[in-house]
Amino acid sequence: MGAYAPVAAGAAGRGNNHLEVQLMANTNRVKVDILGSSYFITTTESEEYIHGLEDSLNEMLGQLLERHTSVSINNALIITCLNLLDSCRKSEETADHLRGQLTDYLEDAARARIELDEVKRELDKANRELALLRKESTGR
Repeated sequence: MGAYAPVAAGAAGRGNNHLEVQLMANTNRVKVDILGSSYFITTTESEEYIHGLEDSLNEMLGQLLERHTSVSINNALIITCLNLLDSCRKSEETADHLRGQLTDYLEDAARARIELDEVKRELDKANRELALLRKESTGR
């Protein structure tokens, strides 16, 4: 959702279940419902994207609460946050590893290209020498 800082929406009559997130760029204000509580998100992401996140989060929380009926909503939120952070960190590690592999492959490709250019130069030199030797042998 980009860089943002949550700010509690303190307007009278709004209740305790509202959260407003403020950004400094072109923004969309999107209402999401998480386990029956409404929140307003101000974001540069599309409304469809935010609703996709909303659906995924509600599904994760719903599954957790179904499997563990004694878990409170707050604990379910904390567990889900920890699971998402774990997944995010592992994804970042995988991305870093893939970037490292890509860098290695690019370096290998650059070395191979340099070697190919060197072999082509040697081949051209050998062909010129061969042509010169043929010319000398037919010229006598």
